[in-house]
Amino acid sequence: MFKEALADYQQSINKISFSQCLESNASNFIIKLEPNFFYNPLMQTMYADLNYYIYQEPSKQIDHGTLSIKKQMYIQARHDIQLKNLYLEFLNQLSEKLPASVPDQAINGEFCKII
Repeated sequence: MFKEALADYQQSINKISFSQCLESNASNFIIKLEPNFFYNPLMQTMYADLNYYIYQEPSKQIDHGTLSIKKQMYIQARHDIQLKNLYLEFLNQLSEKLPASVPDQAINGEFCKII
C-alpha cells in the first residue's frame, strides 16, 4: 500500500524522490518510518500515526517526531484507496519536515542495516 502511495506521490511531486533503503543506494537523507493505525468501526474513524526519524549521516539524527491523522472513513468500502490516501497525506506532511538544504555528502545505504 505504501509503495503505491509513494509511486503516486513521486509522479505528482518531481522535486522529491523516495526509494527503498538498500545497501547499494546512497541518498541525501535516510528516513525511518513506523506507522501505527487504529480503526474504530463503531465511530467509523481511522486514527493514524506515523513516527519518523530523519538521518543525515549515521551518527546524526536531524529530526524525529510523530505525524497524526484522524479521519472519518468507512473501511469496508475500497479500503485500499482510503489507506493509500492516508499515506499520501503523510508523505505531504513528511516532505515539509525535510531540511531545505541538502548535505554535501550523501549517506551510505549500509546504514539501513542498523536501523
